[in-house]
Amino acid sequence: MTEEEYPVPDRGRRRVLAGLATLTVAGGAAAFGWLRQQGRSGSETVAGRTATASTIRSSVVDESASASTPTSTPEPSGDAAATQPSSESLDSTEPEAAASEPSTTDNAEVNDDPGQPASAEPVAVPVICRPSWRAAPARAGMEAHTVKRLTVHHTASPISRIADGPGNIRGHQRFHQDNRGWPDIAYHFLVDPAGNIYQGRDPGFRGDTATNYNPAGHFLVCLEGDYDQAGVNDDQMSSLALVLAWGVSSFGVPVATLAGHRDYADTQCPGDAVYRLLTDGSLAERVNAVLASGQPTLVSVCGPEGDALISDIEASTRSV
Repeated sequence: MTEEEYPVPDRGRRRVLAGLATLTVAGGAAAFGWLRQQGRSGSETVAGRTATASTIRSSVVDESASASTPTSTPEPSGDAAATQPSSESLDSTEPEAAASEPSTTDNAEVNDDPGQPASAEPVAVPVICRPSWRAAPARAGMEAHTVKRLTVHHTASPISRIADGPGNIRGHQRFHQDNRGWPDIAYHFLVDPAGNIYQGRDPGFRGDTATNYNPAGHFLVCLEGDYDQAGVNDDQMSSLALVLAWGVSSFGVPVATLAGHRDYADTQCPGDAVYRLLTDGSLAERVNAVLASGQPTLVSVCGPEGDALISDIEASTRSV
C-alpha cells in the first residue's frame, strides 16, 4: 500500500440537510441512489456507477432521502445466546501475551463530553450491511456487554487491490468462526482502504481476541490492511473517524478512551502507521471534528444499493 491520498471531491460538508431529523435504512438507500443518479464520484466510477462511501460522506443528501423511522444500532444476526464465548482472539498473526488494561490514552485535546455535537444536523455514517457483503449468520455464544471505550485494530493482512476488500472480510469471518470457534467476526465494524465501512458483529455484544486481554466493553473498529508494512490513506482515516464518532455519540464514551489494540496486549496491532495517529492525537481531532459538525447517524447501505456497491468494489481495478 502506498501513502497516496485518494481524491475526495469538495462538494460540501459530510452532513445531510438541516431539515432532516432522522435517517433510516430506506433513506440511506434512497440517498445512495440519488447520488448515483447525479454521477458524483468520490474517487472512482465503475461500470457507470459511483461506488464508494466517500461519495455519500462528501455530498449533501437530497431531502427525498429522509424517512420517519430513526436509524439505530444494527440488529443482531443469528443466535445471540448469552453464553461465554472463547476468550481467544481474532488476529491470527498477533502473539498471545498478557498486558495491563489502561483506562485512557494520553491523547491531547480530546472531547470529554461525548454525544453533544454543536449542531442537531445528522452526519451520515454510511455502512454496508451484512447481507450485502454476504456475511454468514452469527452463531450461538454471543456475550452482551456495555461499551466503555474505543479500540482500533488492523487485520494485519496486506491488501493490494480495492477489489479484495469484501472477500478478505468474508475470509476473516470464516476463520474466526470455523478456526477460532467464535460466534461471529471479532470486530464491530471494519473499514477498507477505499473508506467503505462494513457492519460486523453487533456492538451490543463483546468482540473476541487471540491476545490475552478481555475485549468486553471495547467498541472494536478494524482497518483492513497491514499498517506495519504500509501507510494509511485519508479516505480510510476519515471513515474510521466517522464510525468512532458514532460510537462516542451512541454509547456515551469519551473520545479520551480511544486507544489501539497494542495498548492492551503484547501485539503490534493496529500497526505503526495507525498507532502514530493515535499517539499524536490527530485521530482524536478527526473524531472531535465529526462530533462538532453534527449528530453521527448510521445509514445502512443495504438491499439492491448495498449489493450494487459490493459489486462495484469487487469489479474495481484500483490498486492500494
